[in-house]
Parts: sequence; C-alpha cells; structure tokens
Amino acid sequence: MTPVQVRTRVKADPARAFFAFTNEVDAWWRRGPRFRFGPAGRDGVLAFEPRVGGRFVERFDNGEELVVGDVVAWSPPDAFAFLMRPVAPGGGEGSRVEVRFVPVEGGGTEVVLTHHGLERVPLEARHAGLRGTALRNVISVWWADLLVGYAPLLIPSATPTGRGENSR
Repeated sequence: MTPVQVRTRVKADPARAFFAFTNEVDAWWRRGPRFRFGPAGRDGVLAFEPRVGGRFVERFDNGEELVVGDVVAWSPPDAFAFLMRPVAPGGGEGSRVEVRFVPVEGGGTEVVLTHHGLERVPLEARHAGLRGTALRNVISVWWADLLVGYAPLLIPSATPTGRGENSR
C-alpha cells in the first residue's frame, strides 16, 4: 500500500522543530480517544526516549505505561523514525513512521511525516474494517488533524513593545 505523507511548515530552524516534535510531543499531540492510545478517558503523558532503541510511550498517573512504538532511527536535527506498535494484543507487527526536518529557503522548516506499512495496521485499529485507499485516507486525515497542534508550539511568544507601567 502507498504510504501516507503529511507535510507542515513551521517557523523554526530544524533543530528547534526536531526538539519540539520529539521532546515536547505531549504538548502538541492532541488528547482524547481518537489520538491517544490508552483506555478511553485516560490520557497519559506521551514521551519519546531520545535514542535508537528508545521507546515511544504513554505514561499514566498510576505508574503504568503503554509502549506505543520503538525508535529505530535518531539523527537530530534531520530525522527520526519509529515503529508504531499495534495497541491491541496479537495485532501484528505494526507500521513505520519516519519524520524529516528539511530547512526551507528564507527560514523555517518543512516537517515531512511518512507512515509506511499501513497494510500491517491491526484489524481492530482499521476504523470499521477499512482497507486500501479508504484506510490510507483515514490515516492521512488522522495525521493532518494531529499535527494541527504542532506548528503553534513553535510560534515565538509576542514581546510587548509599548512602555511599561513604570515608564514615563
């Protein structure tokens, strides 16, 4: 099956974009049962362990953690990849997500996310039994919706330019 590819541009250099994507993942990854991996109603804290062999995990207040994926490539600030594990028991071998951070002429970074191996997405996660192009379209929209929270994280906060209250 053709991989899904989603792109977004951010107003940050590749190093900052990489750091925000990986180290601040819980700040931008949307919450709720559509986007999180634990039991419904239990959003945990998402984290990448920053190295090849590290894990992508969702950690919960009670100390439990759910391993979402395994980091298989780690090349800051250019790229990283992880194998997304099936959440359901016996769900197969999972799929591969690669993320590249490409400098844009004039400033900024294009973030290119490619999700390979959709045919290995477990049946329980195939959104009402969707396959082929229909499954690909649903996963594409899912990633696009998910990344909505990422770009705003990289917008510099506004600095006041007026006079302070103690200025005369």
